[in-house]
Amino acid sequence: MKKLVNRIMAGLLAALGFSTVGCGGENGRPQIVEYAPPLQWYNIKGKVTDASQPEAGIPGIRMIFGYPYVMNGVNAIYPRDTVYTAADGTYRYESDGGPLAVVLKDVDGEANGSFKSDTVDLSPFFAGAEWIDGVNTVVADLTLQPGQDPELTPIPFDE
Repeated sequence: MKKLVNRIMAGLLAALGFSTVGCGGENGRPQIVEYAPPLQWYNIKGKVTDASQPEAGIPGIRMIFGYPYVMNGVNAIYPRDTVYTAADGTYRYESDGGPLAVVLKDVDGEANGSFKSDTVDLSPFFAGAEWIDGVNTVVADLTLQPGQDPELTPIPFDE
C-alpha cells in the first residue's frame, strides 16, 4: 500500500511539475528569494522652509545626515554625509537605509536670514517602505524657526 501511495505521489508531482510547489509573490510580483541581509536604498528629498513663511525655501542650510544614538544619556548623531539646500530650499540625499536623523544648521550668517539649528529624526518619514522594493523615494519637508542659536559659554578649565 505504501508503494502505491508513493507511486501516485511521484506521478502527480511529475504531471503537475514542481513549479506549483512554493510561495507566490504579493501584488502580482514574483517571489524573490534573497540570501543576504536586506538592503534598502532611499532617495530622500524635500524642502527646508521658514516656519514663519511656510512657502519660502531657505537656501544654504547645512544638513548633516547620520545615525542617531544615545551616549551617557545624551542624544547624538554619528555623522554620515553633508548636503546643502539649493537656492529654492530643496535638497536631495541618497541613503542605504537605517535609522536616520539630520542636523540642520544655518551657516551663512545673516545672508538669508538667521535660523535656529534643529535635529530631526527622519524615521517617521520611512514608514511603509518595504526593503524588497529596492529603491524608495522619501519626501521629508522640514521647517526651521527664525532666530539665533544661543551662544555657547566656554567652560573654565582648572589646571
